[in-house]
Amino acid sequence: MGLHSKRIHDLVEDEYGFLWLGTRDGGLVKYDGYKFKSFKYDPVDSNSLADDDIHSLFLDNQNTLWVGTINTISIFDKTSEKFIHFNLKEHISTTKNILPHEIVQDSLDTLWIGTSYGIFQISPNNVKNFDEPQPNQIDKNSFNLTHYFTNPEKIKDPSN
Repeated sequence: MGLHSKRIHDLVEDEYGFLWLGTRDGGLVKYDGYKFKSFKYDPVDSNSLADDDIHSLFLDNQNTLWVGTINTISIFDKTSEKFIHFNLKEHISTTKNILPHEIVQDSLDTLWIGTSYGIFQISPNNVKNFDEPQPNQIDKNSFNLTHYFTNPEKIKDPSN
């Protein structure tokens, strides 16, 4: 079986050398060097992928795979091959889709998700949005993070 989608939005390599591909309308694909295995959305299975249109992938410090789809960040359990979902729309009032462009982890193991609707922070049992629009804002899409930069030398206090 080959790759079901010609458009790959993101890819990561895990500690075992498997390639994980996030595709446009083809779901999540695992490539072991010989064959492809697909994980797709199934409307009758709440533990399946949340959507087949993947916008971002991230492997955290524990080699856990995080998958960003429209309105949702999912954790993939590699043992059970099931997904646990964080619905981003539950934490902000909008009718627009939230596209998770980038997922990063800081030195305290907190995850930061740059989206089409601001920055979200995911820590154990908590999801927080840092750009919830105010009622008087004209631009409801005021902060759109699509890339990030990590300074390996950390931020230094210029007063010291």
